[in-house]
Amino acid sequence: MKIPTTAMLSLVLVLTSLTAFSKPVSEVYVTNLPLDEQGNLKVSFAKATKVITVVKDLNLSWVTGSRTIHFPNTISVDGFSEVYVFASVSYSTIGQWQFGYNPIGSLDGIEVEIPYESGSTSTQRSDAYSPLPLSISARFTVWAPEFKMRLWTYGNLVQYPNGWMLVSVSLYLRN
Repeated sequence: MKIPTTAMLSLVLVLTSLTAFSKPVSEVYVTNLPLDEQGNLKVSFAKATKVITVVKDLNLSWVTGSRTIHFPNTISVDGFSEVYVFASVSYSTIGQWQFGYNPIGSLDGIEVEIPYESGSTSTQRSDAYSPLPLSISARFTVWAPEFKMRLWTYGNLVQYPNGWMLVSVSLYLRN
């Protein structure tokens, strides 16, 4: 099949004129992301944090040889990767005593004490001027969506068989 040169020349002229007078088309991606002064994408790595007061000035009392145990409510730690526990004794009676906590993870109703993550402090207050507050703290990794604490105290000095203390515990959660 022979195409006449005049038809070919006409086709070339039509295509050239159409592309010369048409607007060029290019792909455009529209984003609403923040940019810095140089046009680079701004990136921030903000950590989510939350502070939870577990107990504030909880009165724990004891009789020598017996241990007082208190379980505050279950706390949701879902979405966080670390928990910092801050516990303090703001006032206590004179005597020798111990105070501590054991964190407990809870997954689908099954509670497991977190091993090697407990904290405790002990002191002997010989008079009302012994140093207080005493505080203990620890950090551990979250492995379950719920969290409980076992707070405990006991006295063990025969001279002061009964006693009490005011305890405060807070959790600092972060990603």
